Amino acid sequence: MLERSQQVFDDCIAAVQLPIAQRYTSCASFDISRGCNGSLPVAACMTQRPDHFGAVIRRVPVLDIPCYHRWEAALPNRSVWQCRS
Repeated sequence: MLERSQQVFDDCIAAVQLPIAQRYTSCASFDISRGCNGSLPVAACMTQRPDHFGAVIRRVPVLDIPCYHRWEAALPNRSVWQCRS
């Protein structure tokens, strides 16, 4: 699955490039926002192509999913993540 992550990010960036190329919008007017699991692709797009977005809003700050279960904030969600620790 991890080897396909970059493809997901590339697809998100391509989805942004099409309306800009067709002059439906501009980079300055284009914003991207997601929460939950969508925050990781938003962060990747923001990092890889910051010139494509006028605004970026990540509603969930979690980017380190493999270590998420170790955080105190994750305690209520451990059953969802099926964590043992």
